[in-house]
Amino acid sequence: MPPRPPNSNNTFAITFDAAEVAGNMYYFSLVSLFPETFNGRANCIRRDLGQTIVDLGTKILRFPGGNNLQGLSVDQRWKWNETIGPLKVRKGRIRNWGYMNTDGLGLLEYLQFCEDGGIEPVLAVYAGFSLDIWGRDGVSFPEDRMGTCSRTSSTNSNTSLETGIHHMALYVLPMAALNLQSQLYRDRK
Repeated sequence: MPPRPPNSNNTFAITFDAAEVAGNMYYFSLVSLFPETFNGRANCIRRDLGQTIVDLGTKILRFPGGNNLQGLSVDQRWKWNETIGPLKVRKGRIRNWGYMNTDGLGLLEYLQFCEDGGIEPVLAVYAGFSLDIWGRDGVSFPEDRMGTCSRTSSTNSNTSLETGIHHMALYVLPMAALNLQSQLYRDRK
């Protein structure tokens, strides 16, 4: 089928000739309609957004954002280690506004964009509150259980595995600061 000119109705279709595919079964595990990326990276931020951020003279980029970091619950929070590796293995999570977040723009993509754009990264760290009970009325996730949320597995990483290689690569990238939400959260009381 010849390509059609761009339009704004946001439709996507995979079509087949019925006679040619009769009796066959097809599975799709990853379909991406992502446009051209900033600096031509295989997976990164959209080119137009990235260029706008750079053109604004941005010096630092704090990520991930507040509600993205917090999640609807402790289980649905942003987990950096689940945002690295091939896109097809990132399970994603339900977002606070009811849609699915694929985690396609993960930690390494954020850091790569910062490096490409000459921007200093500032990593936000989960502080134990989400938009469920662990965020209502000043209730934080119990501090004695925070280790399970914030602990990294750097001492247990196996660099012979793909995820381990991605994990260890994190330690060679400079980081300006850690943004600890807990202080801001405690200060609001």
